[in-house]
Amino acid sequence: MVVGHDRFSGRPAATGRRKDGGRSYDQGWQREIESGSAFPYNGLLGTGILGAIDWFEHGCISSKRGKSRIAPKREFFVRKAMDSSVAARGAEADRRLFQAVACSALNQRGLTEIQMASSNTILVTGGAGYIGSHACKALAHAGFTPVSYDNLVYGHRWAVRWGPLEEGDIGDRARLDAVIAQYRPAAVMHFAAYAYVGESVLNPGKYYRNNVVGSLTLLEAMRDHGIGQLVFSSTCATYGEPQRVPIDEGHVQRPINPYGASKLMIERMLGDFATAHGLNWIALRYFNAAGADPDAEIGERHDPETHLIPLVLDAAAGIRPSITVYGDDYDTPDGTCIRDYIHVSDLSDAHVLALRSLQSGGPSVAYNLGNGQGFSVREVIAHAGEITGRDIPVVLGPRRPGDPPRLVADASQAQEVLGWQPRYPSLDEIIASAWRWHQWHAPAPPTSESRTALPI
Repeated sequence: MVVGHDRFSGRPAATGRRKDGGRSYDQGWQREIESGSAFPYNGLLGTGILGAIDWFEHGCISSKRGKSRIAPKREFFVRKAMDSSVAARGAEADRRLFQAVACSALNQRGLTEIQMASSNTILVTGGAGYIGSHACKALAHAGFTPVSYDNLVYGHRWAVRWGPLEEGDIGDRARLDAVIAQYRPAAVMHFAAYAYVGESVLNPGKYYRNNVVGSLTLLEAMRDHGIGQLVFSSTCATYGEPQRVPIDEGHVQRPINPYGASKLMIERMLGDFATAHGLNWIALRYFNAAGADPDAEIGERHDPETHLIPLVLDAAAGIRPSITVYGDDYDTPDGTCIRDYIHVSDLSDAHVLALRSLQSGGPSVAYNLGNGQGFSVREVIAHAGEITGRDIPVVLGPRRPGDPPRLVADASQAQEVLGWQPRYPSLDEIIASAWRWHQWHAPAPPTSESRTALPI
């Protein structure tokens, strides 16, 4: 007998009969689920705990030797019953009570304990990275348990401080299956990706294999384990050269490099999985992530480092001899490129709000994340000089291909729909938080003054 079902929506897809010609227990249950009468014992919970347990006890016996074998479908029906209880009663207490009673009864009858999906456990791919680790802190403070899944190619073990770290690659299906089976996350936050624009141009295969194929592997694992909610870390690089500024979500998406193209392909896969399997998702397209945890517990550390603010602070600390400005002849007030900088903790807050939106039945959609105001490269250098109290040597270099003069977000949709409001919107707050982290954790600069400097 073969029984299939949609792992996201929980809708049974097929029925079958036992080899002896008798009506299978699975078949009856699926018919009852489709008719809305799957749970005949409607007393306390409005869901069929006893019916589910009865199915487990009788429907899982398939060994020729007469021993009870726990079928993979068993967990699906418990979770289906849990979902029905919540939908019917709208009470978290019902869900927890069902889980406790069902597991207790199953254990009393000698069956293997089911690992229920925990509504508080969130799988965070790339959780040891810059933005992912800050999101884990935000999740923990919001009452969730983040489980970081990271191959540590660019992530850091020391950045995982809120919840466990599970080492693994998003392209490793067997490892993903094992981690998901162990923790039973209710949702996924997906940060894991390569993100160097220049490298993506030189080595596009690396980006399509890791970002696109790896994300496909993750989505298939989510489908097969019945995880139906995902918050995706996307990027403004999906827009390409801006046709208007500020950029809203309706702007045409024409990425000009493989990194942006890989992220856009993932967004399209989310839509396709939503259509085919009922996946609920939110993609957050953020602009220039910057700053560090206000408590200086975690911060930005890339190797190689390509982001402007940490490079400027390296020059301020004497770790680098200077900061290079690539082009000063753009159509901007001071001739240098303008970018929208958004504090990493504000990004993390938005991810938590997006998760809560999905949990409450919100729509699958993409949102921009930015402050809605831009600062030029020279303005960033000037503000950093004021905050650090140090001279920052500047070297003028040629333009870099593909650098648009202005990239500024229209994030009004995230503010209106998610209720998101940046807590650290000013450039000075962003740079100051990065400088505090930098002084505590960056390599000691060569001068005696900076070696003894205290955080501000």
